[in-house]
Amino acid sequence: MTTNKMWEAKEKRELFCKTINSILMQCSKDELPNIDPILEIAKKVVDRAFANYPSPEDETQPVSMNFK
Repeated sequence: MTTNKMWEAKEKRELFCKTINSILMQCSKDELPNIDPILEIAKKVVDRAFANYPSPEDETQPVSMNFK
């Protein structure tokens, strides 16, 4: 696995866990949520975030600041 793919997998796992945790924290102690819908929501969030993430080629392009 390349370094970029390892980084991407790590970032996806972290975002997935953060999404699930934020949903669970919004639930009260008395109501134990069904985890299946939460997993589906978290998966959609991660897929959407990484579908819109700039490609590595975009990150390596020089940026002109044009300072005066």
